[in-house]
Amino acid sequence: TSDGERHAQLRAALRPWFQSEGLTALAPTFVGCVRRALGEWQARPAIELSAACDRLVAECIVAGLLGEAAGREVVHLVERRRRSIEA
Repeated sequence: TSDGERHAQLRAALRPWFQSEGLTALAPTFVGCVRRALGEWQARPAIELSAACDRLVAECIVAGLLGEAAGREVVHLVERRRRSIEA
């Protein structure tokens, strides 16, 4: 668990992201990510839903921080690296 001054600093830094204004500002980015994912999912005969949702959440987080294009690219690179390690 975290406590003390460092914990208080981190909470203060992250607080705006979890207040309604911060979340409202991210809504268009999240909606864009979800629409893109739904389009990709509909084009496939089947998907593994758990993995697809995990990827979508990761993409939304990165896109919220770095922009939609970066969200897709970073998640793709991480998945590619993970697959190469598992091989």
